[in-house]
Amino acid sequence: MRPIREATKQLTVDHLLDGVQQLTPAELWEFTERLAEWQRQREIPDEAPLLASIRENSRLPEDEQRKYQELWRKCEDETLSEAELTEYQKLLGKLEARNLKRIEALNALAQMRGKTLRQIMADLGYMDRAIQCSQNSQIRENPRFRQLKIEYL
Repeated sequence: MRPIREATKQLTVDHLLDGVQQLTPAELWEFTERLAEWQRQREIPDEAPLLASIRENSRLPEDEQRKYQELWRKCEDETLSEAELTEYQKLLGKLEARNLKRIEALNALAQMRGKTLRQIMADLGYMDRAIQCSQNSQIRENPRFRQLKIEYL
């Protein structure tokens, strides 16, 4: 009996398709399920860059994040100066760009895992934060927030 490696060298896509066409419906279903699982297992290493991008783009760099939070509190209290408002808008622009990259990575991960974006966000703990933001009436009712037309997930 030949080793499997030798046998696989001679197999072609046509040979594989011929074999698949001979399967019963139950066997075909099992084959597709096992093939899909094998594909998912092979793709796991490809998730690492996506997960890193999601993590990296979830926040601003530390110093900018601190400044953003400080200005956000002032925005809530309606005590931003014009210069601070400009800086706040600039930081929000950076945050929006990061959010877009994060959502793109989340979407790619969702497609890779065969899940919806909401499911992936829930799996990674982002749905809790999104729900908190959307339920925070102070955020939604803040006139500065409305003026900036910021939408949170």
